[in-house]
Amino acid sequence: MTCNVPMPVFGEWHIAGLTQRTMKIKRALVAAAIIGTAFTACHKPEHPGYTKTASGLFYKDFVKGKNTVHPKVGERVTLQIVCKSEKDCTLIDTRKGNGHLPLILRPSIYPGDVFEAVANMSAGDSTGFIIGAKDYFAKLERRSPPAYIDSTSLLYFSIKLDKIESKETLELEQKVREEEQKAQKEEQRKQVEIAKAGEPSFRQKYISENHINAKPLKSGLYLIETLKGSGPAIKPGQTVSVNYTGKYLNGKVFDTSDRTGKPIEFHVGKQEVIPGWDEAILLMKKGGKASLIIPSALAYGDGGGRVLPYATLLFDIEIVDVK
Repeated sequence: MTCNVPMPVFGEWHIAGLTQRTMKIKRALVAAAIIGTAFTACHKPEHPGYTKTASGLFYKDFVKGKNTVHPKVGERVTLQIVCKSEKDCTLIDTRKGNGHLPLILRPSIYPGDVFEAVANMSAGDSTGFIIGAKDYFAKLERRSPPAYIDSTSLLYFSIKLDKIESKETLELEQKVREEEQKAQKEEQRKQVEIAKAGEPSFRQKYISENHINAKPLKSGLYLIETLKGSGPAIKPGQTVSVNYTGKYLNGKVFDTSDRTGKPIEFHVGKQEVIPGWDEAILLMKKGGKASLIIPSALAYGDGGGRVLPYATLLFDIEIVDVK
């Protein structure tokens, strides 16, 4: 093994008057000193202060907690992690978020990885680890490393293990979540049923309170033209540009073309919009304006996440252009 060891500096040797035997002794002592220094340099630890495991993982204890129980695969560990490159660039620092990173411990992906590091810790421990960047990014992150990190670089992790939670604790949490979700779905179902049963009366109440004299079309749509348009009748398949404002019966706006600052364009009669729009626009002309009262059966039905379920909708529309 060749080591690039600097020659030790012994100062100037004054050999005048020394016998040949004395000279040999001095040379032997110098040679021994050089060999001893070289041997120490060649066998110094790879990373001073760190201990190497059988898998090649280097670790150093900063703080040892009072617990001795290690986390098992499938348990949840709560960690604080700082990871830096050899050039002291910070890659990970969970302290800048909420301070803690909960994760489910999984089996090691490769010998000496982060999961193995955490599996050898206990709650309350703070430990430093040295992990090769090449395997970390290729096998764990499954992405290329940053440009300033090459295949021979090392990553320096500082990990504090705050808490270990058993599988039983996680299963109990999951059960509670499932019960809560079940209760929420049941409440939503009840609200949907109430909305469905009450829609006709809510709509009729609105019509009465607002003194609307217009009669509904056969489909149940109310078309109240506030400005007659001109030109030929609009035909299915033509492209129309429409300004609009959509509201609930309580007056709350849920959508408007003002949001984009321009009319919406679509092919009328091609099911690109709700049925109530297609029906109304085919009865209007370019430049016309109207207020529409559209039952949910001609709008969004049970809502589908876009609007409230079984809601009768109000639209003020203007036919800006017909192509």
